[in-house]
Amino acid sequence: MFRLRQNGRCPARVPAGSLTAYARGEEQNKALESGFQVHIAKPFSAVEFVNAVAALTGKSQNRP
Repeated sequence: MFRLRQNGRCPARVPAGSLTAYARGEEQNKALESGFQVHIAKPFSAVEFVNAVAALTGKSQNRP
């Protein structure tokens, strides 16, 4: 797994989400440990994607 924040190329203030086909808990943990704030596994709904982007940008999106 790419170390997003540890290689010095990506400042900690840049929001980052992981979009992947790997849905297991350990894959989510790896993504979050690598510096991603959000992990979304495919297939995902439009609502799930919008909520993830909202979380990354600090916007509130609580629609079902």
